[in-house]
Amino acid sequence: MMTCKALLEQLDDLIADTLAPEARAHADEHLRACPPCLVLMQTYEITIRLTRQLSTHDAEPRASATP
Repeated sequence: MMTCKALLEQLDDLIADTLAPEARAHADEHLRACPPCLVLMQTYEITIRLTRQLSTHDAEPRASATP
C-alpha cells in the first residue's frame, strides 16, 4: 500500500489526473484508508479551485519599495 509520504509526493499529479493507471489505483486505495490524506487532497483541490476564481482585479496593488 502507498504511504502518506508517497501520496504527498504525487499529489500534484494526482490532482492533475496525470498519474499512470496503476499509480492512480494505489493512490485511490490509500485515500480510502487514510482520512487525513483524503482531507489534505480535498483541501488542496478547493484551494486550487478558489485561486483560479480570483480575478487579477481582486489583488491589491503592490506597495512601492521606495517612498
